[in-house]
Amino acid sequence: MHVRTRLRRSTEKSLADHKLEIYRRIICELIATFEVDDETVESRPATGGGLDVSAQQHPE
Repeated sequence: MHVRTRLRRSTEKSLADHKLEIYRRIICELIATFEVDDETVESRPATGGGLDVSAQQHPE
């Protein structure tokens, strides 16, 4: 029973990491797609508005 639970948790964590990596790639693509020159729009930074994907943490 213990081994089964441990294996399931390990699999769920790796799937969560995989999903997070996919979301990170999509967000980076979107930021790159909509990135504009600073001279064109000065009020909006070209970094994507301060979106920090790395700040997300999963409880264990």
